[in-house]
Amino acid sequence: MLPHLLVADGDTLCQVTQGALQRLVELEAASLIGAGPHERTPDRRNRRSGYRPKQPHTRVGQLEVQIPTFRVGRFLVIDERGA
Repeated sequence: MLPHLLVADGDTLCQVTQGALQRLVELEAASLIGAGPHERTPDRRNRRSGYRPKQPHTRVGQLEVQIPTFRVGRFLVIDERGA
């Protein structure tokens, strides 16, 4: 797969980057909550309550990532401008 990515067009790179970023967001959210989606653990610290869209601009183009929302508090995303 790596050789295909080296010669991929912008759309393919954008899709791969978007998928990787979404996966990282999900892993970070699970770490903060103490459980994955639909998972029940004794260490759970919060609950998910949906998603909000975020459209960061990157070198490979504009991405569309779904940021988890929590019942208590917020999942903060810091972009290159600090917003």
